[in-house]
Parts: sequence; structure tokens; C-alpha cells
Amino acid sequence: MSVPRYLILFVGLVTSVVAHQRALAEDEPARQPGSHPPSQTLVNPLKLTAENLSMGRNVFFRACVTCHGMDGRGQTDTAQALVIKPSDFTIGEYRYGQTDGELFTLIQSGTPNGMIGFKDALEDDQIWRLVHYIRSFGPEKSADVVVEAEPVLENPVEYSTASIVRGKQFYARFCVKCHGANGKGDTEMREFLKTKPSDLTDASWTFGSLDGEIFKVIKQGTDNDMESFADRLVDERIWHVVNYLKTLAPKN
Repeated sequence: MSVPRYLILFVGLVTSVVAHQRALAEDEPARQPGSHPPSQTLVNPLKLTAENLSMGRNVFFRACVTCHGMDGRGQTDTAQALVIKPSDFTIGEYRYGQTDGELFTLIQSGTPNGMIGFKDALEDDQIWRLVHYIRSFGPEKSADVVVEAEPVLENPVEYSTASIVRGKQFYARFCVKCHGANGKGDTEMREFLKTKPSDLTDASWTFGSLDGEIFKVIKQGTDNDMESFADRLVDERIWHVVNYLKTLAPKN
């Protein structure tokens, strides 16, 4: 008898969370706030260029937005549930050190207070680009090297009853297990995920509420539990889901 796919996913998520907690417990002494001289010797090998900033933004979108927000202020719904709040990158003051090397090491190793380490998920160059992008939020950002705003796709599927019905069908098949039939994200899955599913009835969504922004996160997923559906839904079907999701959080 074959094992249902949702059960495999469920067990995998539980194993991942438990492994992460065990790794934190067995790690070297906890990284504490303040400066870290050994990390200060590390120099960012990548130049500050528009290309590296753009690539760093892509990493930030997948790995960091859930807690730190698109604007880098750390005022997301996930952040509200954390005891230690994420840093506000727009201030330009960092809790665990100010140098590129200290930021790099922090992203690699994480902290025992909720910040997970990305040494197994991101390559060194990705982290160095991410450091550049994080600094672009602060008051000392370069005026000469900036990252251009990423174009937001226009929805090619008409917002209609037929599209909404189609989108609801795909939502029921792929999204209900985490976000729930009501869209509030209050399912039992939230107990086994690093970050709780978004409340889709709140139009202030973490990854943006424009059609193209919703499409992007469904298609690409994120590194924090939201899986990519590019291999299961063609673009047209994702746009149908987008149209359905808008009915869950109608704008006034």
C-alpha cells in the first residue's frame, strides 16, 4: 500500500523542525548580541554592483521576507509571534555586529532566539550578495549603486466568476492543508511549520498583495515552508488561484 503524499510531507516537516531544534541545542555556544572580532576579519569578496544587489534581493525574497518583511523593517505577522523581534534593517544598526563579515557569519549560523542558520541552504556567494542587499535598506546605502524595482506581472486572466470557480478548485486541492478552507491559516499544520501560514483574509500579505506578487510567491515558493507550485500548476492555473484568493480578502 502506497503512503499518501500529504503524510510524507507531514512527517518530513516534523522531522525538519525537530532536527533544527536539536541542532541548536548541540551547537557551539550561542551567538550573543554584540561585536564578534573573529568575524570582522572576513571581507566581502563580491563588489557592490546592481547585479549583485538584484541577486541578493532574490535571496532575500525567498529566505528572509517572512520575518523581516519586504521593506526590511521586521514588522510582519510572523515577527509578532517571536520573543526576540527581527532587526529593522532601515536603521542600519545590527544586533550581532556591524561589519560585512559579522552579518555573513550571523546569516550562516543563526541564533538560539529564532534566527535560523542558512549555511546548509545558501552558498557563500548568495550570503555575501544578501549582505549587500540588507545594507541597501539602511541610511548609508550607496547613492551610485541601486537595485531597480522588479517589474510586477500583470494578471492576464480576467477576474470573473468562471476564473474564481476554477481557482477555488485548485486552492482546495493544493492550499487547504496549510491555509484552511477559510483561508485563515489556522490549520493543524501550523504546529509543524517553522512559520505559520499566512492569513489570506488579511489583505496586508507578507509578500505583497498585487496580483503579480501573489503569482510570484505561489509559483516560486519561499525557503520558509511555502513550497513552489511551478511543477504542479501551469501559469494560467496559478492566475486562477490568484483571482480566487482576492475573494478571501476583498479590498474596501
